[in-house]
Amino acid sequence: MRKNIWLKIASVVLAVALWVFVISRGHSGISMAVPLEFKNIPQGLMVVETATVSSTVVVLNGHERLIKNLTSEDMQISLDLEGLPVGSSRINIGKDNIKLPVFVRLITMNPSTVTVTLEETSEKSVPVKPDIVGEPMKGFKVMRMKVSPGNVTVAGGESELKKLKGVRTEPVDISGASKTLEREVKVASPGGDIRPVTESVTVEIVIVKER
Repeated sequence: MRKNIWLKIASVVLAVALWVFVISRGHSGISMAVPLEFKNIPQGLMVVETATVSSTVVVLNGHERLIKNLTSEDMQISLDLEGLPVGSSRINIGKDNIKLPVFVRLITMNPSTVTVTLEETSEKSVPVKPDIVGEPMKGFKVMRMKVSPGNVTVAGGESELKKLKGVRTEPVDISGASKTLEREVKVASPGGDIRPVTESVTVEIVIVKER
């Protein structure tokens, strides 16, 4: 009787081992960098710097056929900034912060912390210059340029705004022009976390015949 019990136990163990072997076949691991996204940024503040990283590398496991075409766009790492004060804060990145497809399993992520810096948003008026590309028709020249309004408002973190002296428009192509042009063009983003509040301006390029 006892012998039969041990035979049954051995059979169960063997069956479980065989099942684990079967489902593990065809599985593989991959790693990729997934960008960090922020939610619930406190009103009146903005993220001006992630002092350590802007993404984290995740190691995943799943069936090779399903994960071979997986990209970082299929995943999301979201960090909740609600209640954070002005200045730098260190935030842990855990399994609860990442959304994965159902067919993959998270093994590790590195780094598992990020330092985020928040600043109060502010606005500033700066001069805007037209970005002119190309040349007028042969025998013609640009006599003068005018931008209306001459100053535009931009918004961003106070530390970055202090360094900003001016902005430019998006390119205005004058190739082959033989007369005065007037174009409404967008204000180009100066980069970083600064954005134009004044979205567009009117650019007048006075083109005259050379003497």
